[in-house]
Amino acid sequence: MIDIDEAGISTTTADRNHGKAVSGERVNEEGNYGHGEKITLLMGVRGEAGPNDRIFEVEKRPGTDVVIFYNFIESIIDAIGHGTPNNWVCFTMDNLAAHKHPFVLQLILTSGHRYAFSAPYYPVDGPIEYVFDTIENGLSACMHEIFDLDGLQEATIETINSIETFFHTSTM
Repeated sequence: MIDIDEAGISTTTADRNHGKAVSGERVNEEGNYGHGEKITLLMGVRGEAGPNDRIFEVEKRPGTDVVIFYNFIESIIDAIGHGTPNNWVCFTMDNLAAHKHPFVLQLILTSGHRYAFSAPYYPVDGPIEYVFDTIENGLSACMHEIFDLDGLQEATIETINSIETFFHTSTM
């Protein structure tokens, strides 16, 4: 099984009058964040330990469309190989329109793998949600060191890489 999801990561304000900070840091310092700017994290978490157990892509873009998602699934299939009747992977995803697009589903099926959709509005069961929580906590801890969108992207990649056995598929 590979659980797949995406997340938008952004900073909405640098006014920390009511925010968190690492002990010893000022809480009211301002940064150089832009409103509305974000990065998109696409990630797949596999249930088996190994070199391709977690695959991710972090890019400066507003979201995920069918082409981006198709290319991401294709990169996962390239990394894990085509399925066989006795050895295939089930891709689990939520109900985002890009996930349910016929081109994406056909790619998964023709590669010898399967797919299943999670129950709507019930993300607790997906392992990817726990990984996203870990990433969020890691970014919160280094928030005082992030001053722009490039820094946010770099901190996201560093946080993901600090979680053992992650595999990065894209370039910055």
